[in-house]
Amino acid sequence: MIEKNSTNSIQRPKFNGFTDYYKKRLFSFLKLNLPHLTTSEARMINKAYLTAYKAHLGVQRQGGDHEAYISHPVEVAVIIAKEMGFGPTSIAAALLHDVVEDNINYTHETISKSFNQEIALIVAGVTKITDHGDERKAGVDIENTSSQKKYFKNMLTLIPDDFRVLLIKAADRLHNMRTMDDMPENSQKIKSSENLYIYSRLAGMAGLWNIKSELEDLSFKYLYPLEYNQLVEIKEKNIEKIKKKNQDFQKKLQQLLISDYDFEISTTKRSLYSVWNKIKKYRKEFINVHNYTSTRIIIDVNSKCKNKEIKVKRKIAYDLYLQITSDYYEKDNSLRDWIIHPKQNGFSALVFDVMYNGEWQEIQIMSKKDSIIADRGWINKENAPGLVNLQKQIREDLSEIINTLDGGESTGMLHLFTPKGDIIELPKGSTILDFAFKIHTNLGLKCLGGVIDGQDMKVKRNYILQNTQVVKIIIDENITPKANWLDFVITSRARTSLKNYFKKEETIIYNTKDSKDIQNHYINRKKPFELNSSINFKLAKCCRPVYGDKAMVYKRIDNQLIIHHENCQKALTYRANDSENTTTVLWGKFEGVQTYITEIEVEGTDRIGMLKDIINAITITLEKNINKIKVENQEGFFKGHLEIYVKESKEIKEIIDNLLDIRGMISVIRKFN
Repeated sequence: MIEKNSTNSIQRPKFNGFTDYYKKRLFSFLKLNLPHLTTSEARMINKAYLTAYKAHLGVQRQGGDHEAYISHPVEVAVIIAKEMGFGPTSIAAALLHDVVEDNINYTHETISKSFNQEIALIVAGVTKITDHGDERKAGVDIENTSSQKKYFKNMLTLIPDDFRVLLIKAADRLHNMRTMDDMPENSQKIKSSENLYIYSRLAGMAGLWNIKSELEDLSFKYLYPLEYNQLVEIKEKNIEKIKKKNQDFQKKLQQLLISDYDFEISTTKRSLYSVWNKIKKYRKEFINVHNYTSTRIIIDVNSKCKNKEIKVKRKIAYDLYLQITSDYYEKDNSLRDWIIHPKQNGFSALVFDVMYNGEWQEIQIMSKKDSIIADRGWINKENAPGLVNLQKQIREDLSEIINTLDGGESTGMLHLFTPKGDIIELPKGSTILDFAFKIHTNLGLKCLGGVIDGQDMKVKRNYILQNTQVVKIIIDENITPKANWLDFVITSRARTSLKNYFKKEETIIYNTKDSKDIQNHYINRKKPFELNSSINFKLAKCCRPVYGDKAMVYKRIDNQLIIHHENCQKALTYRANDSENTTTVLWGKFEGVQTYITEIEVEGTDRIGMLKDIINAITITLEKNINKIKVENQEGFFKGHLEIYVKESKEIKEIIDNLLDIRGMISVIRKFN
């Protein structure tokens, strides 16, 4: 059987100075990783390499061995060629992607004259959206970047006509993530958050599954190192068992299947990050995540069938599917036919789940060409039929993605009505205040609340709206907006209007009763921020961090410091959108005894005395106070939610361990969001 690897290990010559020997060896490394080129294409790549080498001569990257900066565009070009499957035009553009940005002697006009207009336009597009935080040259401070939010909005609102621009940026980011070990911890987390927001999504849209998976896993490694290392350890302990299970199943399939067409059976893996999300969502153990690996049956469709390729491979796929499901029980509603209707990114396969030895096994049936597309996207990237559709898809998703960058919900749109019957469209999760700002800025600034569907009862300005409601805004001319209004608006219009107001009225904000003791603490993203009892800060209610937790501080526009647990979704959001106001937390000394509320969710088999055992484990054994407890029973099982007072994070582990020791307890999880 064949087992596909999701990452590529690329070795290049060690840097020992800017010598002709190093230049030749680096170029040899590049050529070894390129596809077959015509004589004219080879001359173009050679010229692009020499141009980039000259432009970056003498410049070294930050960290590690301070290698030559030219190694970075070379690595990006190799990713573009070998891992993404692009052709010579994109390879040349990748080699030149930093030249104009970093050397005043080169302009887009000179690139156009030296090469061609197409390459110049790609380089211009990459330059336009360049993230200076990605550059790791000597003398360049990775921390002094412009706002990520502005960068991403520029990136997405100025969608280039050539989609290759965005994928070269994704390759650029991938190489930087592969060499991120020696960078400051908060920089690692910021870039990882950005990856999960943008770059892995771009790779997924383009069908670059291997790139997407590697970006996710590298981001997982830096964002949640403890959980990542634990999952790696669990994977290593179980990998032989998983491998044997796959081999046994695939051997049975090999014996079972009969076809006039040749086929091979292989194994594909999901990213550890996606597995971690499944473990969190479904509360399963690693070994029970059924589609961590998938069995792929790759059929060799005869090239003579080119004009009927889809029809033929669909017939073969269904023939194999019927043979398999005649021997193995198929999971209800698991069949997905992406042969007749391929995904937007080109993925084409017949996918379904069957039961084998008490576990579900995912099977993908596809052609050889479709197998390559499934891992690397469209084969001919320079003239792929899917690129136009991908550009269209990016533009269609623009509003949703920007809304996500603003910290909002990206789950669809609401259609709401004014009392006069006018339709107001807002994203799901919008509040009365979002509605008011949508109509007029002054209405938002004076918003007291609203009336829903003509009812007598008034609702507050943070009331979350539901689809098709009729909304009437109530105003109060004496109201002054508060900084915490930013906590419950999700639309760009509302957030921008409030921030513009606060910029004009800074003296009012900082002198309100709620903010009079707040100091303007400086946040240095390179260093952890030490918290102690002399500093005014708030613990986020969404994740309830406690003393000793791995945590992040976020400085709001009103200078209020908000502490979030590292596992909190908002921590990722703030790092991706507003990293200059975030850094990691260092817990200092506190006067007196501090107590915090932590939330625990429990599940288990119901029995007489179970609730008593839970309470005793916390209050008697550990002598902790319970603030709130709620238990629901259903068909012999129970789910419970507890709020417990603790003094520091290590006490939470003691609580979880004690609860897990209770007879019949299945799951004990600390709740973060």
